[in-house]
Amino acid sequence: MSTSDEDRFRSALADALGAGVPAPDEAQVGLMYAYFAGVVEANQRFNLTRITDPAEAAVKHFADALFLLGWVENAGARVRRVLDVGTGAGFPAAPLAIMRPHWQVVAIDSTGKKVRFVADMSARVGLHNLTAEQHRAGEWKPQRRFDLVLYKAVGSLRKCVEQSHNLVKRGGYIVAYKTRDISDDERREGVQTARRHRITVLDPYPYRLRAVDQALERVLWVFRKQDGKLKMGN
Repeated sequence: MSTSDEDRFRSALADALGAGVPAPDEAQVGLMYAYFAGVVEANQRFNLTRITDPAEAAVKHFADALFLLGWVENAGARVRRVLDVGTGAGFPAAPLAIMRPHWQVVAIDSTGKKVRFVADMSARVGLHNLTAEQHRAGEWKPQRRFDLVLYKAVGSLRKCVEQSHNLVKRGGYIVAYKTRDISDDERREGVQTARRHRITVLDPYPYRLRAVDQALERVLWVFRKQDGKLKMGN
């Protein structure tokens, strides 16, 4: 990786983040770039991601992950323990762990090589609040449940809710990163599955990623597990 690559990464990250998203400081951006450089290096040995261009990665891997922080602040959600399901190369786990060092972030994946990479890179850049473990979400029974369970580009809304209703604690949230063009069938099946597990469907959280040549429309689909005081949503 070169100085020009880092400049492109930094510039694209700054341009992509919109209002209402906490901006990373210089040290945090440096950690994000160091993590990205590790992804590119490892990608030469085994497939982690198809996105290796610095500017594209800054937008689609890092800035995209950080829009969750805008929702957390807007919703007033209390977050301490976070689970990233199907983390792959560590997204959104790594950017969130960098931005929120007081969060305890667990990244799981069914592929051992990916889990080992995330663990090694977390240690290399000093992300002591990020751990990586090899599990299948639908089969795993953690000792403690999570405040926030995240899915980014892995599975339908139905699958996200079905897999994680036993992973999220009462009053906690399940959040799926999605494009705006999900089908009516996926939306309907997700809502039906949530109702079956006594999980409230909250208002989707739309946002826009600003890239060099386009604006990418995204939505966070948010579900909340009832804590005994909540009424079911529509």
